[in-house]
Amino acid sequence: ANSFFLLLFARVLTGVAEASYQVIVPPMIQDRGGGRAGLWLSFYLSAIPMGLASGYIYGSILASSDRFGWEWAYFVECLFALPLLY
Repeated sequence: ANSFFLLLFARVLTGVAEASYQVIVPPMIQDRGGGRAGLWLSFYLSAIPMGLASGYIYGSILASSDRFGWEWAYFVECLFALPLLY
């Protein structure tokens, strides 16, 4: 980013975009989940705290590693995201 305010604006925009999923997706899961909507909703809503917790853990492990740095957390994330492309 070229300036603090550009970076701040980008972070605010990202927060608004991600917050929209918290408003839109749960009703969609309830509408389309059928009899197992509660199960799918619990998976969806538990993914955020589980992702945050695991991110701190594996991020700190990578950051304190002698072979890898904190940058490798992004490469590991790409590996986990590859199956979602199909």
